[in-house]
Amino acid sequence: MFGYCRSLYWHLTNSNHVEILCTGSLGTAFANGGRGEGCRVLLKRNQVRHAACAFKKRDRNVIVRREKTKIMHRVVEHSGVVYLGGVIADEVNGTSMRDQAAEVCGKIEKLLSDAGSDKSKLLSATVFITDMSQKAEMNDVWTSWLPAEDLPCRATIGVSDLGQNVLIEIVVTAAA
Repeated sequence: MFGYCRSLYWHLTNSNHVEILCTGSLGTAFANGGRGEGCRVLLKRNQVRHAACAFKKRDRNVIVRREKTKIMHRVVEHSGVVYLGGVIADEVNGTSMRDQAAEVCGKIEKLLSDAGSDKSKLLSATVFITDMSQKAEMNDVWTSWLPAEDLPCRATIGVSDLGQNVLIEIVVTAAA
């Protein structure tokens, strides 16, 4: 890669491509020639991994957003840190705190893996639960999921509502 990129923002399109917006000069970084300030580049997903590695080494302002929803991206990575938005269980009807907590932990593990991280790199967690009397049940799942040496800093907050039948929501931050 040639040139530089002051800030690089990208997102997955609904096809097999990634759109990249660069606010610097990419020079002749991509196959179809030099691109100037504010360029937009559409790459196939297999090309992005190589481009991202080169940019990460040069520019700590890279922001990678994954899993877009109507209101947010589920995963955002910046400066070697992976941020996960609130994760809830898919199966919430008639399920216990234990079941929902286990499912949420599994989803977090997959999201971290997809972002190139893992649960041993967790830095912090915020756990929202609707019934503080079930905190011990949630803690049992949490401590069986994470080895003691990998426990992040954590806060557990009791809330009145997380959505119909949702008992737990977890937000985590991890090193990439």
